[in-house]
Amino acid sequence: MGCGDWDSNNTSTENSNEDTSASTTSLSLALEDNNSDAPSITVNGAGIKGPLANAEVAAYLLDPSQIDLKGQRISLGLTDELARLDLSVPAEYAGQGPFLIEYSGGNELNGETPSISVLTTLLTNEQLNNGTAVYATPLTSFVIAHAYQIADRSNLPSNPIQDGLLGDNNGTVSLQEFLAALQTSSNAMKSTLGLGLLSEQMDIFTTSPLLDGSQSSDESFAIRYTNEVFAALVGEVATAVSSSALPLSGVTVVKALAQDFSDGVFDSMAWVNNDGVASPIVTFADVNIASILETNPEQLTIPGTSTAIADLSQFLMAEASLLDLNTPIEPSQTIAPEPLLTTVFEVPELPPTVLPADPVIETPVVTEPEPEAPVVIEPEPEVPVVIEPEPEAPVVIEPEPEVPVVIEPEPEVPVVIEPEPELPVVIEPEPEVPVVIEPEPTFSNVLLDWVVPTTREDGSVLPISEIASYEIYYYLDDGTTNGTSVSVAATNDADALVTSFQLNNLAEGDYFFSIATIDTQGNVSEFVEPIALSI
Repeated sequence: MGCGDWDSNNTSTENSNEDTSASTTSLSLALEDNNSDAPSITVNGAGIKGPLANAEVAAYLLDPSQIDLKGQRISLGLTDELARLDLSVPAEYAGQGPFLIEYSGGNELNGETPSISVLTTLLTNEQLNNGTAVYATPLTSFVIAHAYQIADRSNLPSNPIQDGLLGDNNGTVSLQEFLAALQTSSNAMKSTLGLGLLSEQMDIFTTSPLLDGSQSSDESFAIRYTNEVFAALVGEVATAVSSSALPLSGVTVVKALAQDFSDGVFDSMAWVNNDGVASPIVTFADVNIASILETNPEQLTIPGTSTAIADLSQFLMAEASLLDLNTPIEPSQTIAPEPLLTTVFEVPELPPTVLPADPVIETPVVTEPEPEAPVVIEPEPEVPVVIEPEPEAPVVIEPEPEVPVVIEPEPEVPVVIEPEPELPVVIEPEPEVPVVIEPEPTFSNVLLDWVVPTTREDGSVLPISEIASYEIYYYLDDGTTNGTSVSVAATNDADALVTSFQLNNLAEGDYFFSIATIDTQGNVSEFVEPIALSI
């Protein structure tokens, strides 16, 4: 038995219990035989990254109190080999929307496995009754997941990620809070992942990504182009993360990106408790998400094909012909996407650099002095000097008088005894003992997510009803593997599937997280290879 893709946001799980281990991570829904005689209303639309053929489609009552937004499942359907939808909602539920529509499994028109195996969209009561088509795409799936992340926050008009919200920070999400957050999330997505192609008025849920004539070809091209770019980047992120951990599904990456963007910035950090404090996302450990998202779209290829996204226009024309759509009109070739942005906040532009003007160097004017005429000084004639000899005077020598010798006694020198100086007493101060203030430990919360497994290793179906619980095990990298186990039930009180669990107040350190699955017979899978996270 297996536990599918593990997200703690994420770690992928594989389990092996001989005939009970799982080898696939996609969720498989068994179609129920609805009473075809009961009145129902047809649902129009499609699941499109590329069109999903042979996919299973489920309709749920939208319930924002559940982490997966799934209330009661009211209908099951499918798409055929040309991706045409066969789904209807029983008339008794016609006024109980909005409805969550989920496409899972299937394949693209060329037979390739879709890069994102589960896509979701929303259908309102009015859209159901009017027959309005709604489309499940990578971007609608992202916006729905992101809206749930921010719905409980209060309104803050100065913050684009909280402008228009109705939350009260009470830890639960109401339908009104979620629908308000849906508009905020849609606007935030357009300003970052929209590549400048999605107008404020465009409804990403009802604008057709196919050249079927329901919108202008340029609008259909714009919504499809942004979805193909986003799906391609999801694949790039999955590849980068998988190279440093375990393989990730596109579904897991979309959920992790929605959580990453909960603070309005793609930076591998996210708010956990709506308190403005960001925590690292385990899924994106050691991966620079922003640099991947800033990849030039023209360098990407349409997922599942070898066609460059730059050639999407011709690709959509060929697709329309294959689907036998109304005579398509090729999109304008003047559409120029802008770079993808990794933050919803405005980045101030730096002022232009002004270089100083080159200094003007004046050349000094050198004036040569006129040569001076030499001055000739004529010597005066020498006058001869005549020295007259003086007359000699007689020398008289007189005896010197005798000076009496007086011997005076030497004065007595008094003996002075100097007192020895007193040495000062120096009192050395005792050294001060430094006061060390230990910093208070900090704690973080970690949200773990996973995808429910659907098959065993032998290829047989693993019914959801046979999964009893999950065992989460985590420990510090302190030289031991003494850790903590947490048991999580497979369903909650509303009988909805549980695919996430939050660990609160984890102290700083290097942690490892793993998970195992337990079925209703008590069979326990092996724990998966742990995923590391530094807090």
